[in-house]
Amino acid sequence: MKIQSLILPFRRILFTHFLLVIINLLYAQPYFKFSMDTATYKELPDRFGVFENEFWNTQSGSSKMLPLPFNFNFLGTIYSTVWIGKAGGATFFHPQTFLANRIYFYNTYYTEKNKQSPFVSSIAVSTVENSDSVFIVQYKNVGFFRSRDTSDYANFQLWLYKNSNMFEIRYGEIKADTSAWLNSIGAYVGIGKDEQATLVLLGGPSENPRWLVHRDTMLLSIPKPNTVYRFRPFITSVEDIGPKLYPIILYPNPAKQKFSLQTDRNLDVFEVKIFNLQGTLMRNIKPDNDLLQIDIKDIAPGMYLVEIFTNKGTQVKKLLVE
Repeated sequence: MKIQSLILPFRRILFTHFLLVIINLLYAQPYFKFSMDTATYKELPDRFGVFENEFWNTQSGSSKMLPLPFNFNFLGTIYSTVWIGKAGGATFFHPQTFLANRIYFYNTYYTEKNKQSPFVSSIAVSTVENSDSVFIVQYKNVGFFRSRDTSDYANFQLWLYKNSNMFEIRYGEIKADTSAWLNSIGAYVGIGKDEQATLVLLGGPSENPRWLVHRDTMLLSIPKPNTVYRFRPFITSVEDIGPKLYPIILYPNPAKQKFSLQTDRNLDVFEVKIFNLQGTLMRNIKPDNDLLQIDIKDIAPGMYLVEIFTNKGTQVKKLLVE
């Protein structure tokens, strides 16, 4: 009897331990399958400066909304825009809940180091067309706002893939000490879901990191040049999740005094917002008919983003005002 009474609790302990191991395995790689690779780090040949003509640090504004060249499925929602930040992160705002889902590719405070004339922005974006089109965000020789050594710098890129909905973080040359990081230990790399309700971050040494659900996880060393962190979603088909994207035609484009929106008959447009490239809201229109004509007489010439809110989701179009 004594032996049996000892065996039963021991079995319970083993079973509990087994369940904990299974739970850890299930949650070790949530949302994405993480892998590590190496590839020669290459700077963007064709680029668009995100903060052009702006000598900045993270206390002078934080991010800018940009249209994506394709629809990107991130955490089960399809996005057509992304906010690129000066703090080493990309933000996707959910079209229904407006909660922020984020990719942290080197989350800390940065500052503009390039003050040469002619000025070229150190944060740039470009699109590479191939079998799987890629939208690339590049940080080139950005400085660290908190670093004690003003010669510190960082080079890294975020790659968003059109067909696979995979993203990669690629690292070039980085020189920094622990004073550069927000927590004085290391940098956050990973994702934040629903306004950081869930943080899934890489932890430990950069050459062999772990992919964990943990708010206080961080990299404990700087990734070496040519390091690639790859995050492949478990659900890769855009058709499997998210709303069907119905066509919206914006014309004429370029436009002078007004433009029109022509929509699918299954699509109801209930709000239209016009932003400049600095993310400032210029117009907020609530139309009430199918053939939508938007007056833009009071908007200065330039490039704008038109965000269209519908019963089937949100779409963003580029608009050139002459």
